[in-house]
Amino acid sequence: MGNTYWEAEIETMSQDGLRAYQLARLSETVLRAYHGSVYYRRIMDEKGIRPHQVRYLEDLERFPFLNKQIIRESQERQPPLGDLVAVPETEIVYTALSSGSTGVPTASPFTRTDFDEWMDYEARLYWSTGMRPADRYVHAISMSLFCGGPVVLGAQRLGAMTNDDEEVFAIPRSQFESVEEGLEATHKVGAARIPTPFFRIHSEPEFPSTL
Repeated sequence: MGNTYWEAEIETMSQDGLRAYQLARLSETVLRAYHGSVYYRRIMDEKGIRPHQVRYLEDLERFPFLNKQIIRESQERQPPLGDLVAVPETEIVYTALSSGSTGVPTASPFTRTDFDEWMDYEARLYWSTGMRPADRYVHAISMSLFCGGPVVLGAQRLGAMTNDDEEVFAIPRSQFESVEEGLEATHKVGAARIPTPFFRIHSEPEFPSTL
């Protein structure tokens, strides 16, 4: 199995060490947001909050919640990315869009660092479940959604062989057998196939009994 952890320093921290690490990252994030984001500077000024006043994790309770409606209104007010972003647009390398099922698609912009850390998170997640470089990963989630890129690249990062094999459910009854055959074939070559429920699915996905 080799190493037990993908990032041992983070994954084996003591509770006190973890809280100190989280506080340092929180303070850094609040400072960046205040000086880089029009929206967050306005919100913090309205609430009388200054970045240097964040001394404990509990201070996060002083900040108002952010919801999708706020993000949507921000992007309508200042298209295409809104006034929440805290970096120049030239630093944004990847933008994911929501499906737009409840209105205009909402953009989620990422810098190179954001995207790199996202892939590392996915690699850490897979490593914790037992995936290793000798494994094969078959991507059965729609690549049209935001989860497609970093999920696949996260598996690639830890060294697993990856393959994109999208399937969008619901499946007609006449196709059940062919889908089952596909899952069985994936299992026979030693791949880890990741199924996921999609929008408006009202049943639980199940693996064939042979798995």
